[in-house]
Amino acid sequence: SLQATSAGLVFEPPKTKRSRRTVALPAFLRPYLQEQRHDQEARAQCLTEAWHTDDLVVDRGDGGPLNPGTLEPYRSPA
Repeated sequence: SLQATSAGLVFEPPKTKRSRRTVALPAFLRPYLQEQRHDQEARAQCLTEAWHTDDLVVDRGDGGPLNPGTLEPYRSPA
């Protein structure tokens, strides 16, 4: 999981085995995810050494993790 620390954003292993899980995504998302991957590959070619290789679906534009707090405005109400 991604944790915000005083040193910045850090990936930490899940606290329990149950916390690690696979999420099934609906098939209609496939073209959107493929387009996102294509866009990331194009940005990686432009940024070369500045590109972060974290293999994220959503990144901050340079391949690095996006602070989870910045996604709050886009979260659907429960």
